[in-house]
Amino acid sequence: MRHAKSSWGSADLSDHERPLNGQGHKDAEIMAGVCVRSLPAPDLLVVSSARRTRETADYLQKAWKLRDSQVVTEDLLYHAGFAEWCAVCAAYADKGEHVLCCAHQPGLGHFAGSLDANFFHEVTTAAVISFFINEPWPQNGYSLPDAKLAFYGIPREYR
Repeated sequence: MRHAKSSWGSADLSDHERPLNGQGHKDAEIMAGVCVRSLPAPDLLVVSSARRTRETADYLQKAWKLRDSQVVTEDLLYHAGFAEWCAVCAAYADKGEHVLCCAHQPGLGHFAGSLDANFFHEVTTAAVISFFINEPWPQNGYSLPDAKLAFYGIPREYR
């Protein structure tokens, strides 16, 4: 999932510390509900350390009633590129059958396209992308498993 819309209202805040704006809070709540209705509850929620992703993940945690121990903050997901996405997925692949990451563009969209060459969707703020992966995640660097898009949703489809 991509984090919901963030605020650019304070020049004093670093990019890492930008919070969600009003629309971001609304969209995060909407998409958390969509996730509960459309996806299995994750065994683990892996979240970028940026404030806007942590705030987005709070809505997911609440909607799915996840325990704090099921939510992990991962610094590598902050502005992650392909190598970081591979490392994070390999590190958490054995932590449960369903693992959800909450992170940023453009890395999320590029990685989604690497997983499924047929993925050409817009990755707006609060977009949810789910893949069906029917094999163990490779632990050897940049190899990827066979993946097929299972779900894609964006807030404007549900407002």
